Amino acid sequence: MVKLNDKQAQAITNLRGNSNFRVFVEMLNTMIGEELHKGLSYTELLHVGRGQGRGVLLTELVEAIETAPDTLQRLKPQ
Repeated sequence: MVKLNDKQAQAITNLRGNSNFRVFVEMLNTMIGEELHKGLSYTELLHVGRGQGRGVLLTELVEAIETAPDTLQRLKPQ
């Protein structure tokens, strides 16, 4: 599971308004789709497991990016 600390959440929150960062996130989403597609064609169990691991990591990273502002609010001292 990708867990952000306060500095990481702040940095991602700051980057979210940047159009270049949106391109980067789109790339991550494309990579998730590619891993899913590759997973359908793997014949060896080892490759399936590795592909699933990559897909999970990429998915968790995108989710962490999407929830960074909420994470930042939660981590800020009250």
